[in-house]
Amino acid sequence: MPDDIPVMNYDEPGILEHDIGETTYRIDSGRQGTALALSTRPVGSWDWAFFAELRWDGIDLKCKQLDYETRRVLSAEFKRAIEDMD
Repeated sequence: MPDDIPVMNYDEPGILEHDIGETTYRIDSGRQGTALALSTRPVGSWDWAFFAELRWDGIDLKCKQLDYETRRVLSAEFKRAIEDMD
């Protein structure tokens, strides 16, 4: 596995899992300070695949690989998830 792809432990709960269309998105803490790891799988599948690194600026998730609408939905869900942790 290339060095730039984090090794994720999918047996442990992530910060967030959310279905959008036919895809389940999962956000975990990444391996670098403020970075977050985004993984995906088809809804109903067990096989996660690392998708991209995310950044959280306190308002929105930043990720060039995501389209605007998916990023908007995941940002709102992530904000709720971290508020629920407090």
